[in-house]
Amino acid sequence: RAGNKISTAKTSTAIRVDRIEPNQTVITANRTSPTNADSITYTIVFNESVTGFAKEDITVNSGKGTVTSFSGSGTTYTAVVTTTDNQEYTETITIPTGKCIDKAGNGNVAKTSDGIVVDRIDPTISSITANKTSPTNADSITYTIVFSEAVTGFEKEDIIGNSTKGTV
Repeated sequence: RAGNKISTAKTSTAIRVDRIEPNQTVITANRTSPTNADSITYTIVFNESVTGFAKEDITVNSGKGTVTSFSGSGTTYTAVVTTTDNQEYTETITIPTGKCIDKAGNGNVAKTSDGIVVDRIDPTISSITANKTSPTNADSITYTIVFSEAVTGFEKEDIIGNSTKGTV
């Protein structure tokens, strides 16, 4: 170098190394379990901004629901899963590994939502039995009504008699 001095100092540019995979810190549903709703809206929140996340990247684990709507960007996304009529099943969604990336190119980690029981089967009346046989001269008759599953909100006003001689 012939004894020459360096006349200007050079600084290097700092490069941030990011090897942390983005993860879905939260997958929440707008319904509680059990539900008979015709759709469930899931909100998916990542711990950092991601790109490349699409509707097709969501797996509906029951095999009975369908992702019918999808939106979002950055850290927050929304997916609407339409449920299936006349079925009872547990619904979860999964975002598999590597379906989206952060700014450094790291792929996401897999995450599955909590399960929600979807009950789209209407209860039926299994049987109606009377405590008396016909004909009878009893002052009252007690009927037992058995449903296919537990029900709420069933009241005597829901019963329609076919006689003008008695009341419920």
